[in-house]
Amino acid sequence: MTTKTFTTLVTLVCLISSSTWAQLDSCQLLITGNNSDHLVTMDGQIEEINIGSGYIYNELYNNSIFYLQFHDNAKLDRYDLLTQETTTIDIDTTDVHYYISFKIIDDSRIALLNNRQDEVYFIDYEGNFLTEVELPNSTTAWQSMHAAILDNELIVSDNGVRELYAIDLNTYERRLYADLSSFTDFVGSIRVFSGNVYVSTRASIYLLPEDSDPIELVNLNGENNISGLEVRGDYLFFQTNFGENIYYAQSPDYTPIVITSEIDRLDLRHLTLLTPNCIEVSSHTEEVAKKHITIYPNPTSDQVCITDDLQGDFEVKIFAMSGQLERKSKNSKCINIEDLSKGLHIIKVTSENLNYQSQKIFIE
Repeated sequence: MTTKTFTTLVTLVCLISSSTWAQLDSCQLLITGNNSDHLVTMDGQIEEINIGSGYIYNELYNNSIFYLQFHDNAKLDRYDLLTQETTTIDIDTTDVHYYISFKIIDDSRIALLNNRQDEVYFIDYEGNFLTEVELPNSTTAWQSMHAAILDNELIVSDNGVRELYAIDLNTYERRLYADLSSFTDFVGSIRVFSGNVYVSTRASIYLLPEDSDPIELVNLNGENNISGLEVRGDYLFFQTNFGENIYYAQSPDYTPIVITSEIDRLDLRHLTLLTPNCIEVSSHTEEVAKKHITIYPNPTSDQVCITDDLQGDFEVKIFAMSGQLERKSKNSKCINIEDLSKGLHIIKVTSENLNYQSQKIFIE
């Protein structure tokens, strides 16, 4: 066990552990890359930090930051924010190469994502090898893999494939979780928040409802290679290493706001929200997230309608992508939009049983 001086991160323990919610401007992002690592605040302030050479992927878990080292044989470092001590976990297999990421599981297991062979390796916190699960489509080897946990399953994305796979964390059996062949691009990052699954492609971020089609929340209109994604409440945090930008976007319109463009693209490889309690999340977030409305037709040119399973009074608002309110209607299932400008708009529905739900519509 070794000890590192890591004063900047230690000061964040109070934010991570505190039960009081801070404001958005107290959020800090940890950005790791090929050559250096940075702390970024929401006002665009950047501090370069030294967490060791060769770190590429990181995850905040239980007041510790886990880092994957960029080595021929993978090593996982755990930096304890309270004790300021670093413990190295030697992975007990020679088959795991350095092109991998990982996911911490809440029962002393770690899932290592082997990009080279498209396999998931499970180890314990001591680095002991448990088992491995192969993924199909091995022709896309060397692509970035990401994972998230939902309902005792590990949901895995393999950049280069338009499918998500789920691995049962009890039996290690694999199943197809989502067929995303309708996507025009490959799936990259994957995150779960309040029971919802979010994925990114090179230039878009989608919400994946259980019982309806994917909902595109963000489209960067040509700027590509989203290389990191975090979700917290109504906020998305993400970055593009080709576009060299770090963004946040907020519901309902999810307009991308550039936080900074001052970090070299080779260092924009992974993004972690280091202060998860910096954003207040309402008590009904999970309930709202699991309710989804259907908007039709989409695209449309004359009117837009919503499903008829709402209870009590409800209100429908239509916003331009700039956030400007363009139309408001109460208790009307269909709204005339002939006079609205062509292009993307946001429709937001509020009701007694839904609280709120927003989706994008395209006016032709």
